[in-house]
Amino acid sequence: MSNENLGRYVSGNRGEFLCYIRNNNTGKMIYFPVSPSGVSESISANFTTQDIIGASRPRIVYASTGAKQMTLSLQNLTEDYVAEGFVDLLSYVRALQALAYPTYTGGGLVKAPDLTLVLGDRSMSCVCTSVSVSWGELVRNQRHKSANVDLVLLMTRPSIPGAFQIETNG
Repeated sequence: MSNENLGRYVSGNRGEFLCYIRNNNTGKMIYFPVSPSGVSESISANFTTQDIIGASRPRIVYASTGAKQMTLSLQNLTEDYVAEGFVDLLSYVRALQALAYPTYTGGGLVKAPDLTLVLGDRSMSCVCTSVSVSWGELVRNQRHKSANVDLVLLMTRPSIPGAFQIETNG
């Protein structure tokens, strides 16, 4: 993470924990006005079994390890507390939803979603596989004024790591 981003904090989280997603296709920075809750990571290893004639148990063979999946929630987003660069809660939520969409070039080429997630001192390349929005009950001027947003992200890597690289570099 570059030094220029270390001092930029969205007003509202008081600079305690720098959190944002950068949409690398559009260049849009989406700072989180609240600290993410329910942050979790999961990784699944896949195995196949081979039945062996005459054996009392199958042989278990490693097949692959999937991409790390991260989930996080932005709870209690309100119209009065929208991150810098957004005019209202709806435009903020739409920017989060756009993270799951590709961009299209003039020549008809599709560029897959490409994101950078920053949580404190961690920076991760990822793609967004799901954005779930729950609109609150507070309505003013024909518009919802609060929402909760859940994001599911798959981490991407330039190379395939092994156990030693994960232990030492994450």
